[in-house]
Amino acid sequence: MMAPMCRFVLVDFTSRTGKVKWLTDAPYDHSNLSWSPDGKRVAYERSRYEEPGSYMRSDLLVHRLEEGGEPEQLNTKGGSFTAPNWSPDGSSLSFIGHDFQHEGATLNKVWTVDLSSGAFRCLTEAYDLECTDVLISDMHWGGASPGAMWNSDGTGLYFQASERGNNGIYFIGVDRTIRQIAGG
Repeated sequence: MMAPMCRFVLVDFTSRTGKVKWLTDAPYDHSNLSWSPDGKRVAYERSRYEEPGSYMRSDLLVHRLEEGGEPEQLNTKGGSFTAPNWSPDGSSLSFIGHDFQHEGATLNKVWTVDLSSGAFRCLTEAYDLECTDVLISDMHWGGASPGAMWNSDGTGLYFQASERGNNGIYFIGVDRTIRQIAGG
């Protein structure tokens, strides 16, 4: 007999009343949550690894807590995205991922999405960087990453990247200018 599958789910728990509201109920894991600066929304990733042909695929969602309703999936054209982080003003999210341009050999990149327009931007598309801490070989093996973290004024992001066997910390501006901060 197989053990039942355990899932990571998100719930809203009110300690005063003991009321629990399930925010996620699909048969997927939900993880890497990030609260908006105003505390009214939560962004998170939803894995799709049990769907046929969906190895390493995950979606980004935003749930507006006060408005109720269903979460909004941001990447409606597919891809695999993780580690959402809110901009300081709450208007955008940064995240790491790719659109499977080269199937499983596609490098993870730093992306943003403007939440009012839904426009995705790949900030690191012009750079040959794997934007996570990862060993690139016959196996694509990586460790946990906090994603791309906004600076305090929202003009750029700090992120880990692997390049030519080395790992470093980089900064990229929203204008796509990049510089290495540490590592080598």
